[in-house]
Amino acid sequence: MRPFERTSSGLEPSVNRVDPKTLRARRVITLVLGLGTLMLFWRTGGHGFILLDDAGYVRLNVNVARGLSWEGVKWAFTAGEMSNWHPLTWLSHMLDCSLFGLNPGAHHLVSAAIHALNSALLFQLCVRLTGATWHSAFVAALFAWHPLHVESVAWISERKDVLSGLCFMLTLLAYVGYARKPNLWRYGLTALLLVLGLMAKPMLVTLPFVMLLLDWWPLNRWFGRHTDSSLAESAQAAVAHPTNGERRAGVSPALAGQRPKDDAPSARGRRDACPTFPPLKLILEKLPFFALVAAASVVTLLAQRHGRAMVSTNVFSFGDRLGNALVSYVEYLAKLVWPVKLAVFYPHPGARAWWLVALAIVVLAAILLGVAANARRRGYLLTGWLWFLGMLVPVIGLVQVGDQALADRYTYLPFIGVSFMLAWGAAEAAGKWPQAAPGVAALGWVLPAAWMICTAMQLRHWQNNETLFTHARAVTRNNYVADTIVGKMLLSRGQLDEARACLADALRVRPTYGQALAGMGDLHAALSQFDDAIRFYSEALRLEPHLADAQNAWGGVLLAQGKPQDAVEHFTTATRLDPTLAEAEFNFGLAFRQLRRPKEAAAAFQRALRVQPQNLPARLLLADCLAETGQPREALALLQLIAQVRPDAIDALHRIAWILATSPDNGVRNGGEAVALALRACELTAHRQSISLAALAAAYAETGRFDDAIAIARKAEDLAARAGEKELLKTIRRALAMFEKRTAYRENRSDPAH
Repeated sequence: MRPFERTSSGLEPSVNRVDPKTLRARRVITLVLGLGTLMLFWRTGGHGFILLDDAGYVRLNVNVARGLSWEGVKWAFTAGEMSNWHPLTWLSHMLDCSLFGLNPGAHHLVSAAIHALNSALLFQLCVRLTGATWHSAFVAALFAWHPLHVESVAWISERKDVLSGLCFMLTLLAYVGYARKPNLWRYGLTALLLVLGLMAKPMLVTLPFVMLLLDWWPLNRWFGRHTDSSLAESAQAAVAHPTNGERRAGVSPALAGQRPKDDAPSARGRRDACPTFPPLKLILEKLPFFALVAAASVVTLLAQRHGRAMVSTNVFSFGDRLGNALVSYVEYLAKLVWPVKLAVFYPHPGARAWWLVALAIVVLAAILLGVAANARRRGYLLTGWLWFLGMLVPVIGLVQVGDQALADRYTYLPFIGVSFMLAWGAAEAAGKWPQAAPGVAALGWVLPAAWMICTAMQLRHWQNNETLFTHARAVTRNNYVADTIVGKMLLSRGQLDEARACLADALRVRPTYGQALAGMGDLHAALSQFDDAIRFYSEALRLEPHLADAQNAWGGVLLAQGKPQDAVEHFTTATRLDPTLAEAEFNFGLAFRQLRRPKEAAAAFQRALRVQPQNLPARLLLADCLAETGQPREALALLQLIAQVRPDAIDALHRIAWILATSPDNGVRNGGEAVALALRACELTAHRQSISLAALAAAYAETGRFDDAIAIARKAEDLAARAGEKELLKTIRRALAMFEKRTAYRENRSDPAH
């Protein structure tokens, strides 16, 4: 097998009449690309959700997490969440949740499978376009295995990348069929697939432009792009009479053929050659496609504006954006050649150094001039270069969305154009300089292997939040986003000094970054420095009023200060900003409990559970509220369900025992079962938890064992007094007074501590 082969036209001699050996080779390559890619990304099945975007797309998105439904479909087509309109992506995530729930590994493997399919489809697309097997294999291998594409595959939130990639491949396959045999049905199929692609990710707005480039090369639909038949004859002669050097190098004879003056596919003897048209007609042919992408662009801009994703020119001027765009183009090319120091986030530097912008202009202009000079003779250069430049336009930062300077995921489809230039350029070089052919052949095998190794290494960083953002801090400078996320992770583990250092680094780079300010507020709240915490939250919200987490955290501080009514105002604002913020609904419930409003607290806990069904504290507190509002049977049913799933859930056990022992409802009480459950709770806590002992005392009293009840109650009283559990202590003393009168205790509560 040879990694490159060449004919004068850039195609094999006949696409329609392919010999069986070539067909077998193509099937094997397709299989290797698909299975090899899936195996390479299989390790993502052990990866988790990450903090950037995954909560909004899947983990905490109640509309997605409950799976496919008619209501969900309606929501997907009308929602502008995550500052985008991409209903097909939402439906894809919903289907995953229907099949796998919130198992992140399964979600990752679905993305990996789609990427593997995309790689195989790209190979088939290139073969259909050019007929060149090994050129096409190289293009597909770069797409499948280059480490810059790890982000698109290993990040659940970037399902839109691989899904739009699938639609992209299918759209172009349909378009090739239309270009060779134009009819209304094929045109309609192409338009339908384009619409699906736009509903997966609006970056496909450049697809009609890509079609025009393919019309130039290799489809040769532009009228006037004629071929030189003498060149085809010379290439056939090269095939028939390879040199000794070519045989020794093991390079395809056609690879070493003379470079043509025009590489457009020859129509001579081709049954599948495309009809040619004047350029204006080809542009008019695409007008319906351009109308579709224009509509998608308007919807996307509205969604991004509504989601406050678009960055004002007050933050980054147009000059800053243009300079960054020019430098980013060159940086993308550099990362293609030398893919090191890859990160999930590259902070926007603002104004780029003038010399860096000047250097980028020189590099881009030199490439563009070279491409223009060879546009007719080497059409792959024009198509490839404009493919790369054009497909990046929506995300290059002229319309700045987010704070990133560039992103690995943006190269998912644009790099296909550059791979055309590399594959066909290498083949032509080997043909012009036969002595270079062995080196070209070796690179055709070595590069894909190197990409696979680098991708495997890069995938290790995507295992979890800690590995991902710690790596980002290590390979980038002034990465305030990574600093903030790592700081919050350290804070959640109680490593306060380390957290403070990370958050301080973030604020040193960007003092106005609301998330870092809110993180510093969380740090002071953890130290019970509530006034300082409120000062940081206030500043964060002044700069970024949409931060629902900061509003919720501010309310939590007020709750800790014993100001539940003031806290409610902040929780109200937090849930208005983010209706899926379960923590704010939970805190609502806590505030209403402090205000002695159990019905409203129960409603808040129920709302929290709709977003986070596995929230155990919310379930327990909901049971408390139900018991307090005279619904002991409902409370008991909820608690028993928890105990079935988690038999050693101490908080559920002592609550069940308390209800069974103290409920005023004769049909609910069951002293014997209460004793068994309370004993189990006491055993699990080594008889050192006051609330479990209180439940056991009440259960003994219900069964008439008052002496045991009094002894246990006194032990519970002593533990509660030493722990400063004032509310529980009051309940125990009331119950103890009843026990001493040989009377069981009665009340409408499941938790004697409240």
